[in-house]
Amino acid sequence: MSIIMKGRKLSEECKKKMRHPYSIINMGSGVYKRTNLNREGVGKFGNIKSGYFDINGKEIFCKSKWEANYALYLDFLIQKKQIKKWEYEPDIFIFENIKFGTRSYRPDFKIINNDDSITYHEVKGYMDSKSKTKIKRMAKYYKNIKLIIIDKDIYNDIKIKLGKMLKFY
Repeated sequence: MSIIMKGRKLSEECKKKMRHPYSIINMGSGVYKRTNLNREGVGKFGNIKSGYFDINGKEIFCKSKWEANYALYLDFLIQKKQIKKWEYEPDIFIFENIKFGTRSYRPDFKIINNDDSITYHEVKGYMDSKSKTKIKRMAKYYKNIKLIIIDKDIYNDIKIKLGKMLKFY
């Protein structure tokens, strides 16, 4: 099956990029829109590497090396029996009353603690305005959900203490 966009056939390379979950969004009726990746498939922050990472034998797609490294850290916490398990981006929270702009939020990690309580962790090296809006709306619309932001200071502390041992990317 060949994909046609505005009267022209797409190359195999272009089709491959379109299958990538974070590169192009199908807008319906054969219209495709790029997300925040440039022509080379690099995000707006050039140092961020998304892709599949080996997390202790499990291949997981992460949007950044920081997220992949944090997944390695969470596996370490499981081994040390500090948490029960974790999942990568399993839940999405919808802001029902919002008509325009940021209407949903998907935290990076869902953590199931030893007492079966749930905490969400968001890895953020840089806080842009859209991220700030999502976090503020989470606090407003989902007051009972515990969200922990892993900022660059927390991340760097983990990296300095455990990065080599956990073989961070």
